[in-house]
Amino acid sequence: MAGQFDFIRPGGNVDPNANKGYEKIEALPPSRTLYVAPFNNMPDKQKANGLETMESVFEYFKPEVEVEFQNEEGAPVFETIQFGKMKDFDPQGMTEQSPFLKEVAGKEYNYDRFYKNLKNNRQLQKALSDPASRAAYLNAIQRMIDELKESL
Repeated sequence: MAGQFDFIRPGGNVDPNANKGYEKIEALPPSRTLYVAPFNNMPDKQKANGLETMESVFEYFKPEVEVEFQNEEGAPVFETIQFGKMKDFDPQGMTEQSPFLKEVAGKEYNYDRFYKNLKNNRQLQKALSDPASRAAYLNAIQRMIDELKESL
């Protein structure tokens, strides 16, 4: 079986001399560089000594950011997102901390589910292709929405 750096000639024969001199190539190890910056608005905590773990860095600097979102009506929504571990920097980590982002993610999930169901429902697609059926369907949905609003 051909190795990682074996070169195959046309016709499928492995050239035994193709790897000459490359036997000692090894994959690079994962980066072990730790970049430490405050990521906060506290200039008095700029210098830190003795921070050897990620937990100690996060505990010392307590990074956070104030963010402004815009809701569907265009009004600003202000929140503070804190970072206590590396996972907090990914989208899921930020979403877990933010009520606004949780709501948006929930709507996205529901819309996506509705779209997939609509795409796979041939009877509904057929009904929506007829203008009269579409109007009746939208009217029924609007009545359900009105009933839900009244019940809240």
